Amino acid sequence: MKSKLKPFLALHYNPRLFKKLKDLVCPPYDIITEEEERALRKSSPYNFSHILLKEDGSSYQELGKRFKQWLKKGILIEERESAFYLTLQEFKLGSKTFKRIGFLGLLNLDASIFPHEKTHSTPKKDRYQVIKYTQANLSPIFVVYPKKKNEVITLLFKSLKNKPPFIKFRHKGILYQIYKISQPQKIRKIQKYFENIPLFIADGHHRFETALKFFRKNKHKLNKFRDLDYILTYFSPQDENL
Repeated sequence: MKSKLKPFLALHYNPRLFKKLKDLVCPPYDIITEEEERALRKSSPYNFSHILLKEDGSSYQELGKRFKQWLKKGILIEERESAFYLTLQEFKLGSKTFKRIGFLGLLNLDASIFPHEKTHSTPKKDRYQVIKYTQANLSPIFVVYPKKKNEVITLLFKSLKNKPPFIKFRHKGILYQIYKISQPQKIRKIQKYFENIPLFIADGHHRFETALKFFRKNKHKLNKFRDLDYILTYFSPQDENL
């Protein structure tokens, strides 16, 4: 089956309210330790961990309510046009500088995608409740594709060389630059190019299976949930050095 990719209406922190992102961002839910979670929550009342993770003693309903309050208050705002988002990460290990390029988009849940690890019921139950009460994909799965199949993304990056990034920030020694791709011609080029390219889940198996379960339970409500049959995905070429 062909892979179907779509641009999306991104949610992000309101730049009028937040000039720096370092106290707002957090790692994927499944690598956050208890100690790190406490530190993240203390760093800002609007750190993303407050809606990514259910706090001990609270409920998923409260988490969902908090997410909706952030939307209502304009803490998080939605873009007006669908887009793919090219990403560039730059960091140093020792004296050597590494760069990882990729992009964010939506991947159809029926896509031909290859998992590589077993999943467990507890994290799937947790992520299902988060999706149920926020009705949102809060963090992308991580999908890789053969490095030799990266020509289109490389060309798109070259076309953006002298343009300012949509978002730029540094966190824990890593420089992040994100570029918005909303031009219909470029969107179609990405979609067409990735139709027949093999995709592999590098991280996010629990999120993928949870999103698939939520879709199957609610597919009769496709008109209610936008992009219900898609999942937020970070695509990056395989690189043995990263």
